[in-house]
Amino acid sequence: MSFLFTMAVSIIAFGAMIVAHEFGHFLAAKISGIGVEEFSIGFGPKLFSFRRGETVYGLGIFPLGGYNKLVGMDPTEQLATEDAGYPQRDGKTPVGMDPTERLATERERLSFYNKPILHRAFTILFGPSMNYVFAVFLLTIFFMMGTYFLTLEIESIMPDSAAEAAGFQVGDKVVAVEGQEIKDWEELVRITQEHPGDRLNYVVERDGEQLTIEATVGKRGEVGFLGIGPRLVKKELDLFPAALSSLRASYNITRLYFHGVIRLVRGQLPVEEARPVSPIGIVNITQQVAARGWQNLLSFLAILNIILAISNLIPLLPLDGGHILLLLIEKVRGRRLSNQVVGIMNTIGIILLITIFSIALYLDVFNPINLTQMR
Repeated sequence: MSFLFTMAVSIIAFGAMIVAHEFGHFLAAKISGIGVEEFSIGFGPKLFSFRRGETVYGLGIFPLGGYNKLVGMDPTEQLATEDAGYPQRDGKTPVGMDPTERLATERERLSFYNKPILHRAFTILFGPSMNYVFAVFLLTIFFMMGTYFLTLEIESIMPDSAAEAAGFQVGDKVVAVEGQEIKDWEELVRITQEHPGDRLNYVVERDGEQLTIEATVGKRGEVGFLGIGPRLVKKELDLFPAALSSLRASYNITRLYFHGVIRLVRGQLPVEEARPVSPIGIVNITQQVAARGWQNLLSFLAILNIILAISNLIPLLPLDGGHILLLLIEKVRGRRLSNQVVGIMNTIGIILLITIFSIALYLDVFNPINLTQMR
């Protein structure tokens, strides 16, 4: 792929991720009976826009994200209509009401804060959920195109390793350890890592026969290490197996993400791995991955969608997680927080996000990530 082509693909891919997220909010709002005044991809002045029904659809000049402007989601607007004495929830229009009052009543009927908490939570959560759905879709295509799987057959043996000392041979297929049947390579690695320095009985298939090999597990740091490598087999999966594999992969990506967060909190994550990344950095990385082929691009975009979904659930306004936090507080207290408190929370959140974004932008401009230099 040429540089211009991969750059264009990267920008389109980033945009697709944003569209999936914002369309999730949009669709859930429509299902919940919440009015959507504006659906925008990108910020700033509009490259173009058009109105269809109650909603203005637009494309902003800065493709750094997107937003849905929901009717009544601004708590100040909600308070103003309540103070004016407009009807709440039932949406009935009194006889003789003038057009202005009728419009206000219609806005109340479509208002975000006049809907039940579950409807509001559904609208907020469906954005991140759509990113997960998009990730599963991308991974399903990835597995259908064919990918390499680790088998239990030994492809390589490290010199002077525990495996070489025990008598393992290339071509051996490990079928059991200590009487326990082994289903996949990950299970074999896990059991071995849990027994550093121990003697274990490995059952292997060799030339059509089963042999038992007694091996003293070596050590690599604090975990057990045998010194064998698996044979890789490329498989193209049908739709259903590919979908199941994509669900498992999505779960594993999520688990690894939280594991990384725990390492970050404990100070165990290297600085270069903990740096924030701005949209410019994401496009840069996507461009580098796209240059390595479509399958790499699909898997990377799937990971990116999952990270976006989880990150948006951080309980900090104005992120989706911050709005969920407000709903939980409302549920416990029986009433919403005051506009002043919400405003303070929103200001603090925006300041934090702008700070992180500024750091990420600086790093991505003056010290961009280069995948070829990472090991």
